[in-house]
Amino acid sequence: MHLPPLFILWFPVIASCVEIRDLGVPSWGLEGGEVELSCCFSLEEKSHYPELDVKWYHGSSPSPFLVWLPHLQETMQVVGETRLTSHLEVPTSQEQTCSSFRLSNLSLPLSGLFTCKVATFTQEAVASRRLTVVRKPRNFLLEVEETSGGLVAAVCRAEGGLPAPRVGLAACGRPLKALRDRRGLEARLSRRSIGNLCSSVACTLAWKGTNLSASIERPLSQP
Repeated sequence: MHLPPLFILWFPVIASCVEIRDLGVPSWGLEGGEVELSCCFSLEEKSHYPELDVKWYHGSSPSPFLVWLPHLQETMQVVGETRLTSHLEVPTSQEQTCSSFRLSNLSLPLSGLFTCKVATFTQEAVASRRLTVVRKPRNFLLEVEETSGGLVAAVCRAEGGLPAPRVGLAACGRPLKALRDRRGLEARLSRRSIGNLCSSVACTLAWKGTNLSASIERPLSQP
């Protein structure tokens, strides 16, 4: 039995690979201050540029608060009314492959995950980062008292900060064992246990998930 020759037709597939190159979301911002957010992307196949749409999301909301069609619009468009709306400052134009905006007069409810999604008809790229809005403590103090008997009492207080920071006490960079209450830390120890060469006690604050910190240092008398 003679079989006819088999012909295979091959069609090259052109992938419209879209990728987020950089997501600029700061880890923290101060209450009342401002931050700038950006999302820069790349598209390998330029013929798919008319398909692009860029969307920004906040928290777990399934609805975007900003939408941008680069081939049709100069800049992003605000969608609906959200807790972000009154804080948004959108520039009148965008770079071809970057979307950016500013959040001003930051408030605590603006904390959360910010997500940028860049998509064509067939592919999408998604990236997320968390922003934490920090309220500074209204009272941040360190009191150090030394007695004639060679005892050192150190009290560190941080009140009113949100989210609540981690509080630490240290002598010359060495953490001190301290009692913790709702307002802060208290340590009582001998001057000898601190070390005769140590000349100061410090209280530090650090906010989880951010690179924000603060410290107060008080000198110790020489033994």
